[in-house]
Amino acid sequence: MRAVGKVADFSIGPFVEKSVRVPYIFDSMQAEARKYGTLKVHQSDESYPYGVRKGTHAYVPFMQKDRLSEMALSYLLKDWIQPEQKSHYYLVFKEIYPFSDLALLERMSDELFEAGIPFIASVHPVFSNTDYPAMKRYMNALKYMQSRNGTILVEAPVVASTIQDLDRSLYRQMEHFIDVLAAEGIVPLGMGTEMYWSYDDHYVSEGMAFFDSVILFPDERPMPKAKRNRSEAFSSSMYSVNPEFLQRYLADGRLIDPPPVDTAITLNFVQKESELETMIEELKNSWITFEDYKNGSHTVHTGTYELKSQLGSLLLNGERLGIQADRQEASSDYVYKEQERKSFETWFNVQNMVFIVIIFITLVVFSVFLIIGNRMYKRKYYK
Repeated sequence: MRAVGKVADFSIGPFVEKSVRVPYIFDSMQAEARKYGTLKVHQSDESYPYGVRKGTHAYVPFMQKDRLSEMALSYLLKDWIQPEQKSHYYLVFKEIYPFSDLALLERMSDELFEAGIPFIASVHPVFSNTDYPAMKRYMNALKYMQSRNGTILVEAPVVASTIQDLDRSLYRQMEHFIDVLAAEGIVPLGMGTEMYWSYDDHYVSEGMAFFDSVILFPDERPMPKAKRNRSEAFSSSMYSVNPEFLQRYLADGRLIDPPPVDTAITLNFVQKESELETMIEELKNSWITFEDYKNGSHTVHTGTYELKSQLGSLLLNGERLGIQADRQEASSDYVYKEQERKSFETWFNVQNMVFIVIIFITLVVFSVFLIIGNRMYKRKYYK
């Protein structure tokens, strides 16, 4: 390997990135080494592989975050680590909250179900007031999504910079939310979180300990608590990309076969009906075939529940779960805070009524004097 600092066109599989600054290249290789990708240097006939592998050793000259080299690395890693495993596409929606438009969420579930597109919903947890009607409506919407061939994941809670004592209750809060889901017949099969959580001892032990499957989203605002230099290993850990990332590097605008690793095409849940219609139409017209997450093996454990998928079915504590659900409405007749007994409440109510009567009588008398005075003034003016 030698440094070159040249500009080249980078291609691998169906992807192409133009005019890449290449810091290093492989200038000599043994003939039996397997090669991955092509770096075609500008203004010359020189071409070099991006990566090489021989036996148990594999090498790449560079890797840049959010660039094609990040995707290209998966081609080499797949052959190096799991050459026989088949990869799939999965459709994932995130940014789903209790205050999201739940009617729009249910409509999206219907549209995807009718189009034969399985999907995953990474939903934000709720740690308190889980007996409120708003929470019941949230649970009803998630249960309905599950019945429309949707899979539920628990998304990592939002970490604010002002929170310094998250370790005080994170484990209990996550367990409580999973139990609330399970009690409603909702089976979460994993967790969705930014990648830095898997590199943090606190978040791994307190927040991720219940799951053997995760989807790791790109870091947007890392806030580590007990950072370490290695990632936690999971039975299933998908590579998450947004559609724009793939379209940016596709050679002919079409993507049929998935990359070498399981890939989550990740979208934020829409806010408007017009956005939903556009998104559904694009998914229907795409060349991508999405896999049902439930076809894999995923398990979630709490002290009370064991939740898992098996050959496309959902199991709750070992019993197969029927997932058919109709739309349900939560009652709005709910007392959010129990009324406390108040001293002298009756006496004060009587006082209020007396004051109201006195004020009313005063206004009537004042109006009468005003009318009499007005008439006397007019008579004086006429004289």
